[in-house]
Amino acid sequence: MTKGIIFYNDHHIDLPVVPLVQRYIAKSGLPIVSCSLNKPTDFGENYVIKGKRGWATLMRQVIVALEHSKTDYVFFCEHDVLYHPSHFEFNPPRDDTYYYNAHNWRWLFGDDHAIGYDRMISLSGLCCNRKL
Repeated sequence: MTKGIIFYNDHHIDLPVVPLVQRYIAKSGLPIVSCSLNKPTDFGENYVIKGKRGWATLMRQVIVALEHSKTDYVFFCEHDVLYHPSHFEFNPPRDDTYYYNAHNWRWLFGDDHAIGYDRMISLSGLCCNRKL
């Protein structure tokens, strides 16, 4: 079983968040395929798509990254999510199931509070068989 990361970026967030996120993801040691919007990202094996920011474009980015990834399983990672190293230690037990890391907090950068609630799932916490 091989694991890897797909990373997508729309360049819509200011520094210093993105370099910090990338540093935490890189610590996983897993291969990274990234897909960025309208300009390159110096992170992993990068592919650029042209388009307008939105859900349809995000899905195009995900598909491009999945098509270029060569691992059995992928962790979906976003440019504005800080991942704990244990996130990448998960080994999916089944090929026919989507798994979400539902243990996360939301924080508006620069604000003084964060929120969290049970079963807060999002695409940025997905891990699954790449072909699924």
